[in-house]
Amino acid sequence: MNCKNARHLIFAFADGQLDVRDNCELLDHLKMCPACTARVDEHQQMRATLRRSLEAIEVPAALAGKVRTSLKAPKAPARSRRILKLAPAFLAAAACIIFAFHSIADFIADGPVVPIETGRVVPRGLNAAVQVSHKHLACGSGSQIHGHMESTVNPATVSKTMSAHLGDRLLVMAPNLSQFGYFLDMAAYCGIQEGEMKQGSHLVFASSVSNVKLSFFSIPRWDCLDQCGHREVDGTGMKTYSLPQESGGVVNLVYWHQGQTSYIFCGELDAGTLSDMMRDTRMASIAAAEEVALSRHAP
Repeated sequence: MNCKNARHLIFAFADGQLDVRDNCELLDHLKMCPACTARVDEHQQMRATLRRSLEAIEVPAALAGKVRTSLKAPKAPARSRRILKLAPAFLAAAACIIFAFHSIADFIADGPVVPIETGRVVPRGLNAAVQVSHKHLACGSGSQIHGHMESTVNPATVSKTMSAHLGDRLLVMAPNLSQFGYFLDMAAYCGIQEGEMKQGSHLVFASSVSNVKLSFFSIPRWDCLDQCGHREVDGTGMKTYSLPQESGGVVNLVYWHQGQTSYIFCGELDAGTLSDMMRDTRMASIAAAEEVALSRHAP
């Protein structure tokens, strides 16, 4: 899929109206195209701004009184009910019209899109999960997009070493996956988002019997992951999300938040296996966070 084809689907994608095939194809394109990704962000940002603007409008007391009175009435006239039902559609149409006027010149010229730097809105199932997947695949394949590499890959010490390097603003965890046949291959200071204060820990684990690699991130808390259409892993406190790949495979994410840190484990293994591999690590993260909290409040 190229940018021209993708742009015909962007609005429906942002509104969650694409079928499975188009959604997967567009996701694959967006992973590799910052310009189209930024366009989706801009559309979502405009909608969020419009919604906030509407919510900020102060309703006159007289009008508010009339609305309350009408709500208490036994039954609203059919015409009024039809208008109320159509209101969301009118707002959505207005949002699209505004965005279309804002972007039409860029559509015609096929020029670059300027990403929005503030108030970034993460579309459902797009930026948060896709950025994690892209970082995992790129770093795991040996691409030089890692941040500063940690000199030691000793699982027994790398957690404390990396936490100290990051000023203890993050509680870095280092899972021991040896029982599952994986060893710690690389350790780097690179988060998912750009920016020094968004830097975190990225540990890459390699299988001792295959070419499979897994990524574990300890990053500044990233609640927008919860907007990606995840599902809960029963009884674990963890959440999962699946990203279909153009190759036909799937990258699965398993993640949770602990205090000011978000932990993300991802790879091409199925979500159930990834969740099982992370159970002990999540419990350790809870215990470590409680220990830190007690030490801070100790006299």
